[in-house]
Amino acid sequence: RSLVDRFASYFIDRNGNGPLVLCLAVLLAVMLPARPAMGTHEPPSEKQAAFQLVLERCYLCHYLDRTEYKFAPSLKDIYNREGRSLANGRPINDQTLTEIIQQGTANMPGFQYTLNDQQIQLILKFLREGWASEVTMLRNAR
Repeated sequence: RSLVDRFASYFIDRNGNGPLVLCLAVLLAVMLPARPAMGTHEPPSEKQAAFQLVLERCYLCHYLDRTEYKFAPSLKDIYNREGRSLANGRPINDQTLTEIIQQGTANMPGFQYTLNDQQIQLILKFLREGWASEVTMLRNAR
């Protein structure tokens, strides 16, 4: 027998009635119980979710990891600044920063329609806790 005949014998049953491998595959597929697909990743941590929000909504205009002015004032250590007031004289606290994030300023868009209260609180926590210093991308960007 030629090599081709021997190779073909693996795919055709003894009587030459059809592809044996295909039949076996169908049989196994029917016999094995189907398992639901399972995700292999875990949901993001609070820090990861906060960083994603800050990256999408704030980082374009504000530095998080340095004090220089980007297109807008830096957010680095905003809760620990000397004098604890914004350029407009308003105090730096959750209430003031929430209002600014929601309503915006003359140079910043408001996010009242695109961020919910929970997302805003997550951004504030990111800034208040100094989580930017823990983000590898920012630490290694210099």
